[in-house]
Amino acid sequence: MPADFKILRGSAVIPSGEASLALSDGVDYALEPGLADDAWFFGIASSHFSGMGRTSGGGNQNADDHTCWITQSGNDVTINRSGTTNNCRVDWQIVQYIGAVGGPNEIKVRAKGTLTGTGPAATVALPGLVANSSDLVPWITSQAQNGTGRNNINRSLFTSEIAGGDALFNRFTAVSTFWLSYALVEFIGSDWQISNEQFANSGSGIQSIGLANSVDDIAQTFLHCTYRYETNGTVGLDDASVRVRLTRPRHLRNGHNHIHRSQP
Repeated sequence: MPADFKILRGSAVIPSGEASLALSDGVDYALEPGLADDAWFFGIASSHFSGMGRTSGGGNQNADDHTCWITQSGNDVTINRSGTTNNCRVDWQIVQYIGAVGGPNEIKVRAKGTLTGTGPAATVALPGLVANSSDLVPWITSQAQNGTGRNNINRSLFTSEIAGGDALFNRFTAVSTFWLSYALVEFIGSDWQISNEQFANSGSGIQSIGLANSVDDIAQTFLHCTYRYETNGTVGLDDASVRVRLTRPRHLRNGHNHIHRSQP
């Protein structure tokens, strides 16, 4: 049986002294011929949906030099940052739905775009094409900031959710300009079940979520996790994310699964 999805992956390096790098269909990647715009999206796959910093030497690096966002024009994508010091590596992926129209695994990318601002939140009105907002995932495809320090990574960490008729993106702070790109992905195929969960925790924890009643739930599940860190104080990289994994304890029934979250 042919696959319904084709994933492309790659790495790019913004050179030292440059603030952007252009990637082109047919040169840096090859989309499936005739692919509709609502059948694919591009996203940064490296740390925090953003850049990874210089490719050698390590050391102290400011947020504006290593956090990156994307803009799209047609089938081509540009990776951007606000700083230019050192080079910056970015890992990326392209998700393409190549299955049949009306297939059980079909997705539709209802909207793609890039937001910028200085406030703690940004919203995108849901397009009229959305058939069922409960099947919609507001996928963060990149996020960045222009802070020139090293201790406030939380300024470019957003959570995403569907709230009423909008896709809502939130960070805790209103300091530094941010850039955030998104793909509003509707999982319209009959085989999909979407669960939107929100958790608040100051350390490690276990959360129960409800999935379909199937022994194969874990093997058939993936997570798109977004995270924000709520503090006005100094934030190091060790506070900038959590580890998330799915388990299914033997004593649980009726499709209840666990999300395990651990934080240094």
